[in-house]
Amino acid sequence: MITGSSGGGTASYFCACYDERIKLSAPSCAFCPYPESIMDIYHCACNYINGAYRYFDMQDLAVLIAPRKLLLVNGEKDEIFPIEGAKRGYETVKKIYKKAKSENNCKLVITPKHHYWCPDIVWEEIKKFR
Repeated sequence: MITGSSGGGTASYFCACYDERIKLSAPSCAFCPYPESIMDIYHCACNYINGAYRYFDMQDLAVLIAPRKLLLVNGEKDEIFPIEGAKRGYETVKKIYKKAKSENNCKLVITPKHHYWCPDIVWEEIKKFR
């Protein structure tokens, strides 16, 4: 299991793409299609791979994680990973998981916060999702 927030959330998502030993990835404050986040709002360099958008978008990488568990945690009021973008990207993730016959292994959790690590929510959701 791996989790983190913001740049740590991005790292936890990318790590699950590369390492099949990770059975559950729970990135927080990190998931959103690039046009609504990385390419539209200033971010620190820890949140993206330079030039990646020429080849894939954030939600496309879920094909490297499925059918393993993916718990996406986003803040309803997050200014740098806007919730509407996260919801739109999650629609693609759901299609990927459906194709992998593992629809119940992905979930989007929306916290009432901004760009903020919510340990009580994250850990409770992880416990329920395992």
